[in-house]
Amino acid sequence: MNSKYFEHDEIIIESVDELEPNFFKASATVPDAQVQLFLRQIHQAKEATAPATDEEILEASKLLVYTVWEEIAYRQGRMNVGPPRFDPEESEGIVRSGHDLRIVLSGPLYPEPDLDQIMNLELSVQLLEFASEMVDQELDDQRLDLGELRPGVSRADRGSTIFGCLSFAPEGSSELMQRSGKVRLPLSGSDCAFGTSVLQDAVPILLGAEVGEVTWEGPPPSEYQEFVNGQVGTYRLLIENIEHRTPSSLADLVSHYQMRDENELREVVESAIRNQLAVKNNAAKESALLGKLMDHAPVLPKLEADRVESQATKQLLSELQAQGLSDSEVRERMDGAQRTFAIENAITHCRMQVVLSLLEQTLEVNISEDDFSAVIREESAKQGLRPDEYRSKIVSEGRLGEIQALAMKQKVLRTLLQKIDSK
Repeated sequence: MNSKYFEHDEIIIESVDELEPNFFKASATVPDAQVQLFLRQIHQAKEATAPATDEEILEASKLLVYTVWEEIAYRQGRMNVGPPRFDPEESEGIVRSGHDLRIVLSGPLYPEPDLDQIMNLELSVQLLEFASEMVDQELDDQRLDLGELRPGVSRADRGSTIFGCLSFAPEGSSELMQRSGKVRLPLSGSDCAFGTSVLQDAVPILLGAEVGEVTWEGPPPSEYQEFVNGQVGTYRLLIENIEHRTPSSLADLVSHYQMRDENELREVVESAIRNQLAVKNNAAKESALLGKLMDHAPVLPKLEADRVESQATKQLLSELQAQGLSDSEVRERMDGAQRTFAIENAITHCRMQVVLSLLEQTLEVNISEDDFSAVIREESAKQGLRPDEYRSKIVSEGRLGEIQALAMKQKVLRTLLQKIDSK
């Protein structure tokens, strides 16, 4: 391995022990001359003229520790996906002139993914095909968006938007899901959507509903199907408000979008739907590939799994308390299936991030500004915002890293799909 800072071969690794599968502890020494060279070149790279401050030396030392961990991974034929744990009691981790840097580090190190096996994956994806009825459905939705709000409506009807809190509980278990949002009853069909959750055959049950509670039996939301083994459960919708719009006419829609006639409107809508289907089909392929990749995701070391479990438990507790639930209700949720699901979901997500990070390194994937901008465009379209508005929003919310991670995920999956399709 080459480095512009110092010679990696000069790092002395005294011991490396695999304490459990994929979790290593190592002790290493960096000779004083190499330490000083590293710090000096880091300082020069910043084009600084004044002597390095204690804070700058500390930050450079952290980078040196990470570099040592990377070298340990390299010599073990393993891959690293994050910073190691620094043992302050066993280390002499003070960077001083005339002294070697002796450190003890530990953390996960994973085997390199087997690309040959991954390239032979067979994906089963049910792709969406265009149907003329989709244009009629979209026009119905547009007519409702443009329609006038009708006051004094107490019962839900087709075209109504129901606001409330939806929960789902598998048979014999406590609630897994509880989220606030809205669902609009379509002008035709029996399915509707509450955010990203498709509610199958729920429209007939919700027709005529009033403010209050509505319950019905049904299959679990797609994001919970694997966890509950697809068993039927109970939906509970606490309705807080109902709005109803009278659909506008097609002529009003043509005029609103400044089209020549209905035929031009239908052509534009059809083109938009076909583009949406292409995006959805690509997403379905990526999702199928990601599911297959989870079979190749390495096992998390126990210490890492314990850390993820602790974080997931704290986050769930915070979310439940923010909902204004009583102490007894919070305890019931924390002792039930909702906590189990939160932990399982967090561990799965962590394993997914690990395998994606390993593949990013193996495939030498780099995220360009075009890749980042493409994700911004896709995500902004989902929220009905202009790309520049969405970019400003995520920056102000401190979510830039989240979008960068999404861009990396998409680039890795699409790179793999291209290789699989071309083999």
